[in-house]
Amino acid sequence: EQKEWCKTIEISSYHLRDTFNNIMDFSKIEAGTPLKIEDEWVDIFSLLDDLISVCRHYLLYRNVRLYVMPSIATPRFIKTDPVKLKQILVNLISNALKFTSKGSVKLTVNHSIAEDGCKILFEIADTGIGIPKENIKKIFNAFQQIDTGHARKYGGSGLGLSISQNILHAMGSNLEVQSVVGGGSRFYFQLTVKAKEEDFGQKFFSKESQKVAIHNRDPKVLEFISECVTTVKGIPTESSDIETLLNSGEYDLLVAEADRLTNTQIHRIADKFPKVILIFYTENDRIEEIKRDFPKFQYILAPIRSRDAVEAVRKLYSE
Repeated sequence: EQKEWCKTIEISSYHLRDTFNNIMDFSKIEAGTPLKIEDEWVDIFSLLDDLISVCRHYLLYRNVRLYVMPSIATPRFIKTDPVKLKQILVNLISNALKFTSKGSVKLTVNHSIAEDGCKILFEIADTGIGIPKENIKKIFNAFQQIDTGHARKYGGSGLGLSISQNILHAMGSNLEVQSVVGGGSRFYFQLTVKAKEEDFGQKFFSKESQKVAIHNRDPKVLEFISECVTTVKGIPTESSDIETLLNSGEYDLLVAEADRLTNTQIHRIADKFPKVILIFYTENDRIEEIKRDFPKFQYILAPIRSRDAVEAVRKLYSE
C-alpha cells in the first residue's frame, strides 16, 4: 500500500512540474515577450538520448512502449536551439503517451538535403484514442482539450501543443497533425538547419558484411534496425518469430527482443549465435538471472539510447 502511495506521489510530482513549466512559458507568450531562439551546434543523437532519459518517467507503471528511432544516416551535428527542440519533443511525447493506453509511441527522425540546407523531419506517431477531424484545429488553442471528459480522465493543462506550435513558428516551422478516431495520431514537423558529419553512421562500425539476425514483434522496429544494419554495410535478416532465426542459416550477430524468450530459447541462442544483444522492454528480476548465466551477451533496456546501442556493439566487437 505504501508503494502504491509513493507511485502516486512520484507521478503527480512530474505532472505538477511539467504543468508549472508550461504555464510559465505560456505567460511569456501571452505577455508578448518574443521567444528567443539560440542556435548552436547540437549532437542530435545525444539530444535524443537525453530526451529518453527525461521521458522515462512517463512510462512508469504503463503498458505502453516508447521507441526513439533516429535514422543512422542523419547528420550527427545540426545547428538549432537544443532547449526549445527538446521542449517540443517532450511535450509531444508526453501528450502521445497520455492518450495511449496500450500499444506504442514512436519518435522517428529522418533527413533530406536541399539547396537551402538540411531538412530534419521529426514524427511522433501513437496508437492512442485519436482526434475527431472537426476538433483537430481546436487542440492548438491554449487550455483546450477535446472535451471536459478528457480533461478529467487524462489530466493536463491543455498548453503543451499551443506552446510547441508557438516555438516552432519562431523556428520557422509548423506542427502538423493527422489523426483517426480510435486509430491513433501522427504529429510531425520539419526543421531546415545547417548540418555536418553526414557520414556519422559509417564511422562507428568497421566490420562489413556482418550477417545480423533481428527479432522483434513490431514490424516498424524490424525495419528500423534493418536499415541501421544496412547503413553500416551489414546483411540483415528480419523475423517476428525467434524460432525462424533459430532454425535458419548462420549469423554473426543476433539483436532480439527478449521479454518473451523462454529459458530453452535463450540456451539455444547461446549455442547458435557468436554475438548477442538482448533488448528488454520491462525491468524484472529475470534479467539479472540471464545476465549471470550468459555474461557474454550484451543487454539493453528500452527505450534504447543510441549510446547504449553503440556501447553494446563496441563491447561485442572490441573496437
